[in-house]
Amino acid sequence: MTQKIRFYKYADQSDIILNLDINNNESLPDINLTSNGFSFEEKPSTPFKIDFKLAVNSDIFKLVVPENAIEDEDDFQYFVSCISPLSRKRQTIELFKSKDLNLTEFKNFEGNILIDPKEWFGSISFHANVVRKKTRKNEVSGFLTDKYSIIGNSHEHVVYIEPLEKFDGSEIEMDDGPIPQADALYQLIQSNPPKIMINEDAPEFTLKMLRYKGAKNDRRSLIRDTLFAPILVDVWEQLARAGIFKMLPEADTGDYVAETSELPHPYRTIVEHVAKKIYSDSDDPSKALVEELEEDPKTVINEKLHQAVQAIGGLSKYYEKCAKPYWRD
Repeated sequence: MTQKIRFYKYADQSDIILNLDINNNESLPDINLTSNGFSFEEKPSTPFKIDFKLAVNSDIFKLVVPENAIEDEDDFQYFVSCISPLSRKRQTIELFKSKDLNLTEFKNFEGNILIDPKEWFGSISFHANVVRKKTRKNEVSGFLTDKYSIIGNSHEHVVYIEPLEKFDGSEIEMDDGPIPQADALYQLIQSNPPKIMINEDAPEFTLKMLRYKGAKNDRRSLIRDTLFAPILVDVWEQLARAGIFKMLPEADTGDYVAETSELPHPYRTIVEHVAKKIYSDSDDPSKALVEELEEDPKTVINEKLHQAVQAIGGLSKYYEKCAKPYWRD
């Protein structure tokens, strides 16, 4: 059996230009430009509006319709698709003709969306679609003539409601203080940056060991680092597991697994680091992770993750370094 692959006339993205403008005011944090949009320096506490300006080259209506057909911008609708995997939210905003005078070949459309930070998390991606309003009676090969056919879209813009930041494992802070489980040794606080809270009521010599700041290669430092290594591995696993769960859709929603790029700080870099370790032979480890999470998330979370964080935490290295002086024979 053969499968036909059809190619259709489709507008070029350079002819469908979407621009975003965030209505800034004194109550909003500062906003920085990124390579593909904007990032707040900290998550806003109040709702804010994003204005959309869409410019569509009128020449596309000659390209995407059959020869001798007469159609213009009024035969199509214009939408902005808003997607936030971490928020489990999707929304479509219809744009309408702008009242601004335009003497160029571009037709202008506009609209807006109100973003409530209590309902949206992580980042939101936006792209515009040009959609056919009605079906043409006679289908013509090579053209999208059905109602609701998308005949072109814009490049994607991303607004990071929670700051887009880089993460270094060395940023994990450590302190001692009270923790909920009185007889546990430590608690991971998933803050920004993450913090390991050592139980202030832990045994006396355990606290002395963990607080020890002697020479890098002396015996006490060697023992301290070896005993601390499993804690660090556990911390990596907790953070990575939390990040991966943020990527997974809620049960029975039909949503897709989120990309690692949609994760907030510090989970994005942690999960991408884990992906590189698990899928070291892949040209795109993050994509490989998403694909396996779609097929078999349990294997990733319950089997592969635990081994990957051991490698990232250098567990074998610390054990060997500690054991080598005493088990030579």
